[in-house]
Amino acid sequence: MRYLLALIGCLMVAACAAPNAATKTAPSPSASAASATCPVPPAVDFTFTHETAPSVEDRSRGLKALTGMGTTTTSAGVPLVILARIDGKVMGKIAMTLDANTLSTGQTCTWMIHANIDFAWTNTTYYASEMEPGSCPDKMMHDYLARNIADQQQYETSLEESSRKTVSASNQQAVIDTTFQGARDKLQAKVLADFQAMLTTETGRFSAEMEEKNRVDVMKPMLDKCGAASMQRFAAN
Repeated sequence: MRYLLALIGCLMVAACAAPNAATKTAPSPSASAASATCPVPPAVDFTFTHETAPSVEDRSRGLKALTGMGTTTTSAGVPLVILARIDGKVMGKIAMTLDANTLSTGQTCTWMIHANIDFAWTNTTYYASEMEPGSCPDKMMHDYLARNIADQQQYETSLEESSRKTVSASNQQAVIDTTFQGARDKLQAKVLADFQAMLTTETGRFSAEMEEKNRVDVMKPMLDKCGAASMQRFAAN
């Protein structure tokens, strides 16, 4: 039976508001009587940060267990044996600075003027326990995984662009409530819901692209570089 040795990666997502996510001093009464309608919010000012934690290595799973974590065949139906894989996660945190107006009706309208968005990336790299640390196959897999993690940088720019569009769209109209706290909570809930939906969509696309890119047949290059003897322990499983 011929095995296709493969490298698979996936990306998961989470989103939340940063502590004290919405900040604003009390709305100014001096501006209140000017109008009974909310002004058009200005363009949101954005700040982005990206943090990538050191990758965590896990060698506790054997070939069968590792293969069972994901796709087990190619599109052509060829069985896969997973020598290594990456499970990645990105968490997006958004802190909002708001402005507000008290209308002549006594209601308060609130909108965002600044968004600080932090993306935290974490990765767990799994190596099959049958792979001897420091061996030729192990080094090859390490190189593949290192390139995969480096490729995440291209997604950082894409996430920033999508965040700008999503948050700006959420802030096109001011939110009205009888109190500033009520308007603040409504706006924060809307922005977070839209931000979460965007992250889910974008990381789903990233994950699909990564999996397709990293479903790599390494049998021939590994045989050429490491020799047939290095493959015997994998074929036996």
